[in-house]
Amino acid sequence: MDALSKVIDGYVDKLKATFEGKIDFEGQRKADKLNNWILSLTTIVALIAGYILQSMLLTFGIYGAGFLTALLVIVPPWPCYNKHPVTWLPSLKKQGKVKTK
Repeated sequence: MDALSKVIDGYVDKLKATFEGKIDFEGQRKADKLNNWILSLTTIVALIAGYILQSMLLTFGIYGAGFLTALLVIVPPWPCYNKHPVTWLPSLKKQGKVKTK
């Protein structure tokens, strides 16, 4: 059982490394706005189309397609979400300015 656990942990670590991406604060704002727009527009279109055609299946189908579109657009760390990387201040320890008591 321990060997199986190590194999599974190895696969999980590979998946994390593959899907974990860094995006900056501006990218987070852009992703949030895109998500809100995509889901809001999809909801409105789905409700109107479902009401006109009297089909709950169509309503949920359109909304599901919009959700999958939002998932594809928002979740991967696309390069457009990392155009303004954060520049951190240099460490005080490296500059020798840390006072010890």
